Amino acid sequence: MKTPIIVLVAVLCVFGVLNNLYTLKVSDRPPESWVHGLVPDKVGEYAVQGSSESPKVSYRMGDVVYKELDPVGIAGQRFFAGSRGFDAVVVAGNRMESFHDQRWCFSAQGWQIKKEETAMIDTKSYGKIPVEVVEIVQNSRSTYAAFTFRGPPKFHVSRFSFDSTPSFFADIPGLSKSYFMYELFKQKKFIGSEYRVIPGFPNATRDDVLKFTADYIDAVNLSSKGQL
Repeated sequence: MKTPIIVLVAVLCVFGVLNNLYTLKVSDRPPESWVHGLVPDKVGEYAVQGSSESPKVSYRMGDVVYKELDPVGIAGQRFFAGSRGFDAVVVAGNRMESFHDQRWCFSAQGWQIKKEETAMIDTKSYGKIPVEVVEIVQNSRSTYAAFTFRGPPKFHVSRFSFDSTPSFFADIPGLSKSYFMYELFKQKKFIGSEYRVIPGFPNATRDDVLKFTADYIDAVNLSSKGQL
């Protein structure tokens, strides 16, 4: 008799876990204005160019992006210091499906990826974190871009990376698993973020992009008090 009872208890436990996870997925979440209020208006000497929608958001992504990602919110920001500028985007989401590989976007916008690598950047907020760096080319114009993902345990890049030590949570499949495990054990949603930076001035170097990316992530952490 013990075996059927054990099986029944196990089935009920699994059902309870799955039901709780479903409840989490359909639970309330902050409005996009919450994201817009948390992003920074300055990154070092760079000041944001606002819009009619928000003094801290420069532009809105198209409806197709919102339909595809269903994010908590997106903040597209353009920062300028004299003739130099950077385009930075934060995508906040409480579900793994809200994040995507930026390579798809670059290709869709007509950029050809010439080279890619995983780099480690120094941040004041999180220490060393991995970012994916791509060299992209379009109509003979070449530049660099960087992107990374903040998940429940740490930052992730979009492919398995051997940085200082191999990590199970170093790729997108790992990010997906970390979301699942966080919800399973914490029984609450985690709002993660995707960061993407691309320069808006000619002859920007790889180091220029990596430095601004680190500064931007620190500025977001400071302005959002660690919530983004």
